[in-house]
Amino acid sequence: MNKHLIIIVLLFFSLPGISQEWTLENCILYAKKNNKELVEKLTANKISKIEETIEYTELFPKMFLDFSTDHYWKIPVESYPAELLGGEEGTTVKIPIGTPWMSSYRVGMSWKIFDIEAINKIKLSVLLKKSSETKTSIFLKIIKKNVTLAFYSTQIYREKMNLAKKQLDDYNLIHNLTFEQFKNGLIDKIVYNQSKNILINCQSHYLLDEQEYQASLLNLKFWMGYPLLKEIIIPENYNIPVYLSQASFSYEQLPEYKEYENEILISKQYRKIAMSSLSPKVSLNGSYGQKGFGATPSELLGNKWYPSGYIGISINFPLFSMKDIRVINKHNTMIQHKIFRMNSYLETQKKEFLSVSMKLKNSWKKIKLKREQYKNSEESLLLSIEKVKEGIIDLTLLQSIQSEFFARKDELYNSYIEYMKHYIDVKYLQEYE
Repeated sequence: MNKHLIIIVLLFFSLPGISQEWTLENCILYAKKNNKELVEKLTANKISKIEETIEYTELFPKMFLDFSTDHYWKIPVESYPAELLGGEEGTTVKIPIGTPWMSSYRVGMSWKIFDIEAINKIKLSVLLKKSSETKTSIFLKIIKKNVTLAFYSTQIYREKMNLAKKQLDDYNLIHNLTFEQFKNGLIDKIVYNQSKNILINCQSHYLLDEQEYQASLLNLKFWMGYPLLKEIIIPENYNIPVYLSQASFSYEQLPEYKEYENEILISKQYRKIAMSSLSPKVSLNGSYGQKGFGATPSELLGNKWYPSGYIGISINFPLFSMKDIRVINKHNTMIQHKIFRMNSYLETQKKEFLSVSMKLKNSWKKIKLKREQYKNSEESLLLSIEKVKEGIIDLTLLQSIQSEFFARKDELYNSYIEYMKHYIDVKYLQEYE
């Protein structure tokens, strides 16, 4: 019993989201299984696979069964030359066709033994399935990109929020000291109000930083497909990845390269289908059945039924169709359009890659500058606070230095986010690991 209890407890505490921190790898793995839009795309993949199997069935024989029973209250008649029945030449005889009750059944079969159009449609279904899978693969990369950015952003914004909370707590102690001095008449109301405004500034910045953190955490949960109202714990410590100074570019490495390539192949396959509609089609057909006749239903069942059957080959050879010719011309134009579209995409993405790479390089330099500015403003703020503690009160200067510090802090952490965005974009555009 104790052994089982220990196992249950270990399993409980090993579940992500309960007490265990979620690493970036765990978040990405979870997103690949639970992202709502990804689930929809995986379902679309299943549909494309089913559509492929449907096209294959066109090459299988088709069989059918016909059965009918008819009652004629007035039997149709036809006229025949009387001489066929030994009558007078030049006259006709009216003969009833059938009996009041007639019935028949037939088992038939049709098999396409040569149909280029059907084969080309099968090839198209294979390409469409491949295209659906490629789109899913692209979306997986988008998920990885967005989860990674949201993960790092959450860590950065949380550190920024914690720093704002520490500043608020530290200054709250100073403000309490200022309040005591005000009560004892050591300072006037003007100085006290200045201190109060500084405290409010600290509170406002903390609320803004907390809002950024919560929004980033919500974005992370969304891309993961994680319950939005459920708690998730991610590590506090993070490392800004090193700038990729030797990032190279290759068209084939672009995330949507294969999809644009698939679109061209699909357009070419549609053209083949249109062209194959002008090719001959050969099918094997056959059937076997029986017919019965009678004046009454019982007589119909009791009489002899007459069998009939056949097997044969039919050939359909299209000679001319202006519509099919126009359709072929349309697909030729569509192929050119897809090629131009792909070339435009490649050049646009190359420009985007070079632009993002340049921004990445500059943002790395910007971080170094913002760190220096932040360090200087932090040092000035700490020195000013020490002067306040020592009784050298200049809250106007402190408020100015504090505003400068808040601005430098925002710039530093925003530069972290900016750098991470460019870093992840470069990895996404060239599939770097």
